[in-house]
Amino acid sequence: MTDEVRADPVELAVLSQAVLMVAYRVRSELPRGWSGVLVPSSAFGNTNAAESLAVDYGDAIETAGRAVEDLTGVLDGDADRLLRIAFAYKQTDDEEMERHESVGLPG
Repeated sequence: MTDEVRADPVELAVLSQAVLMVAYRVRSELPRGWSGVLVPSSAFGNTNAAESLAVDYGDAIETAGRAVEDLTGVLDGDADRLLRIAFAYKQTDDEEMERHESVGLPG
């Protein structure tokens, strides 16, 4: 015997929208978040290692930016998949209802 998996298509669509909103908010808040992280190159001083430190800092900031972009891309993909699953459940529910009605069973 197999276990049946049930999901409410409406709730899946609501969850999809919520995930999409998280991705949007991360993207829209990112510029404000950077303002607290970015420092001028003069902050690294004038020692021999200052230039190297500034380059490493720039690389770290760039990597962090890519990581956030990757995260929002994953969230967008998750939202899309949730919506597709919601539609698939809805379609299956509708087909089953039609099948039941066609043989005189209550929905």
